[in-house]
Amino acid sequence: MCGVYCVKITPAHDPNDYQAGLRNNLEVVEVFDDSSIMGDLVPEYKGMPAIKARELIVKKLKELGNLVKIEDYTHSVGKCYRCHNTIEPRVSEQWFIKMKDLAKKAADAVRNDEVKFVPKRYEKMYYNWLDNIQDWCISRQLWWGHRIPVYYCDDCGHINVAKETPEKCEKCGSTHLHQDEDSLDTWFSSALWPFSTLGWPTEDAEDYKRYYPTNTLVTGYDIITFWISRMMTQGIELTGKNPFKDVLVHGIVRDSQGRKMSKSLGNGIDPIEIIDKYGADALRFSVLSGTTMGNDIKYMPEKLEQASNFANKIWNAAKFITMNMVSEEKIFEFGVKTVCKIYEKEAKTVEKLKEIIVGIRNIRAQMNIHPSKKAVLIFVTNDYENEIWEAKDFLLKLGFGEKIVIKKDKLGIKDDAISILADGIELYIPFEGLVNLEEERKRLQEEKTKLLSEVSRCEKMLANQGFINKAPQAKIQEEKDKLATYKEMLAKVEERLK
Repeated sequence: MCGVYCVKITPAHDPNDYQAGLRNNLEVVEVFDDSSIMGDLVPEYKGMPAIKARELIVKKLKELGNLVKIEDYTHSVGKCYRCHNTIEPRVSEQWFIKMKDLAKKAADAVRNDEVKFVPKRYEKMYYNWLDNIQDWCISRQLWWGHRIPVYYCDDCGHINVAKETPEKCEKCGSTHLHQDEDSLDTWFSSALWPFSTLGWPTEDAEDYKRYYPTNTLVTGYDIITFWISRMMTQGIELTGKNPFKDVLVHGIVRDSQGRKMSKSLGNGIDPIEIIDKYGADALRFSVLSGTTMGNDIKYMPEKLEQASNFANKIWNAAKFITMNMVSEEKIFEFGVKTVCKIYEKEAKTVEKLKEIIVGIRNIRAQMNIHPSKKAVLIFVTNDYENEIWEAKDFLLKLGFGEKIVIKKDKLGIKDDAISILADGIELYIPFEGLVNLEEERKRLQEEKTKLLSEVSRCEKMLANQGFINKAPQAKIQEEKDKLATYKEMLAKVEERLK
């Protein structure tokens, strides 16, 4: 197949086109200036706003009969978060840091277990960023932040870089100097935080000696690339030390639809308003209950009612104690032996229900059951009937339930019902009508074949002495972890095929 094609390339006004231009030695032609006003490249559009010129160009193409068609399509267009106008890319001079050597040192510190991520899986995000690093543009056209420490000579044009404002040009001696108007990237300044606040560069400063490096950094995974990696590169380069020993990564609190809270979406919450309505303890408990290390947390208003009711139980119990008991010893004894046991049972109940919800979702995912298909949730328990009814709405929503049935025994429950067990609670889900069993068996068989292939690949790699002798220890451990995971997944698939 052959033909003639034309591709628009504007290296001065598109990041991807700029890279293409570098690879093909294309001329960088600026069409408009930093105010988005057209230049003299095409005289008839000179002095016009770029957006107006576009309209006239379309009009002219129509007049010439060269416009084939106009169609709407979805496109990602950058907008200013303040004025909401379209951001127009434009080539300009900026300050950069060469990152290759800095990135390697930061990546090696984690690979050598000098710095550890918890959970460990987030190391992959860290490595992916540093192993594919690009030079870092650190200049920003902002009115706040650390100003670039560069001074230009108005007479000879020499660039002076200095810690303190220079009195004269180091080249020609002129006193006519002006400082670069740009500011440092926020993340550049933030990367200095672990040591710059402690008296550095004076390494004998008491705070620096006592607190640097620190032990643990707690952060969200969304800034591993922007902040964590840069604290590592800056810390190692400027102090010769890793800034911390452990990085504890937590998830992000999202809205009930799983979206990140932001000003533009308008889905943020004011914690003060929630606390005024439900109390601080209820807010804390609703967010923390049912969470898993490193995973995102969905803020669900309906959980606030349950958390508030739980907090009220504790409050009323404590109020009852103080109103009816004078002896501190008796108060303490009642608190330890009674209230704590109540709390312990409530906490265990929440944990059991969480295990059941996770089990339901995992099984539905494994069997590829569409969320619109609801199931009857049959609970068998002698001790937790009240607690299940109290959490009814929660269980139905998160467990994709049509209705809840609570029984004392398994009488009448079909043998092919899927079971999920938690200490003191058994859940049975009849899957009749939810899945095509023949198709599900076929899918599981295909999954088994894939897993057998992966297990074989890992075993061969780990049996290869060349790989064992040459590969980094972290890579070998990664393959061992993969093998264990694949074997576990294979066992589950084989169990379901029985």
